Amino acid sequence: MAVVAVEEIFVLLVAAGITVLLFGVMLSIRQKARVNSLDPRGAIDPQLRNAMPTWMQQAVSQHLEDSIQTRILARRVIRDKDLSSARDDLTTLKNMERS
Repeated sequence: MAVVAVEEIFVLLVAAGITVLLFGVMLSIRQKARVNSLDPRGAIDPQLRNAMPTWMQQAVSQHLEDSIQTRILARRVIRDKDLSSARDDLTTLKNMERS
C-alpha cells in the first residue's frame, strides 16, 4: 500500500516537472516572438542597424514601437466596438501620428 502511494507521488511530481518545463519553453518562445515583433520580418538588416548612429537606432525603434501601439489600439477599437472608447482611442492615434 505504501509503495503504491510513493509511486503515485513520484508520478505526480514527474507530471508537475514536465508541466513546469513546458510552461518555461512557452514563455521563452513568447519572449523571442516579442523581440522579433519589434523588427517585423527583419525589416532592418542587422549590419545596417549596427552601422547606424545611436540616435538613428532609437528613432527607428521608436517608429516601430509606435507602429505596434497603433495596431494594438486599432485592434482594441475593433474588439470593443464601443463608440466612446473608440473616439478616445482615435484621438490618441491622431496625437501619435502628429508627434
